[in-house]
Amino acid sequence: INRSSDNVGLFGYVTNGLIKGINIEGISVKGNNYVGGVVGYSIDGIIKEISISGNIIASGKYAGGITGSANTATQFISVLLNTNVTAYTYVGGVFGQGGSSKTSIVLETGTITETGTGQGYRGKISYYSYDGKAYVSNQVKILPSANGYSGTSYTLNEKMLNGYDGALDT
Repeated sequence: INRSSDNVGLFGYVTNGLIKGINIEGISVKGNNYVGGVVGYSIDGIIKEISISGNIIASGKYAGGITGSANTATQFISVLLNTNVTAYTYVGGVFGQGGSSKTSIVLETGTITETGTGQGYRGKISYYSYDGKAYVSNQVKILPSANGYSGTSYTLNEKMLNGYDGALDT
């Protein structure tokens, strides 16, 4: 998928939707703002039983392996990711912006890159915090690794991946 518009993904903009049971290897999604491997922009949806690998690139802001942006009511359940995500700013391995307490995610490998502002609006899961469950491998890298909300991540309940523990609701 290669577009110069906003809300780019397999599904561009989803409201109250259920997206379930997708396994994609080698995906390539490019767009402007709100770019995700599955959904560009999600409102009040449920995204579950997803496995995805590949490259997601936003020339603007808000890019994530699953969704570019999701409001806090969107649920992510049983999501496994091996993605490289790049955006000018606001970039995360799972979502560029948003999150939910009803979240169970495993992030196995990938590189999260912020190309623009240098403000540090990037994180292994999201550029912004959330209170769901996330298990992250030490194979996940953030570039550049300086200042702002970066470092290991700006996520509250991120745990290093050493087994799938209770992260997956399968």
